[in-house]
Amino acid sequence: PTTGYTWIGHYPSERPPILPSSPMIALLILASLQLVEPSTVTFFGEKGSTNHCALQPGDACVVRIPGNPTTGYTWMATPADENIVMVGEPTYEKQNQGLIGGGGVFEFKVSHLSKGTTKVNFFYVRPWEQRNSLEEPDYTLTVTNSA
Repeated sequence: PTTGYTWIGHYPSERPPILPSSPMIALLILASLQLVEPSTVTFFGEKGSTNHCALQPGDACVVRIPGNPTTGYTWMATPADENIVMVGEPTYEKQNQGLIGGGGVFEFKVSHLSKGTTKVNFFYVRPWEQRNSLEEPDYTLTVTNSA
């Protein structure tokens, strides 16, 4: 019986493996992935407030903080233990597109790397100004292991 394959191998008995089509492989891969949206923590409260995020290692949460970069200020995130969490570079979304100099929201993705509890401090700073190392953070996120 003929298979429709032309095969040139080392031995006449070698035949190519029969593989599923590419769309079938893609569907199998997508079905095996667990697509989980990160939880969102939004800070709009009093300066000095603390929020909590319970995650499993490998999970992430998104921290949203209001700000206005046209004033020269930006948000800086400082994790207490970089072995437990990793904080991505912030993105900025302007809230009112028609308002010149209007504020918006900064977003940070905080990824939980390994078991443990740590804090991420957020400071609203002008990057060129010297920051006092004893300065209290504007907001704090406590990351813990979820049950």
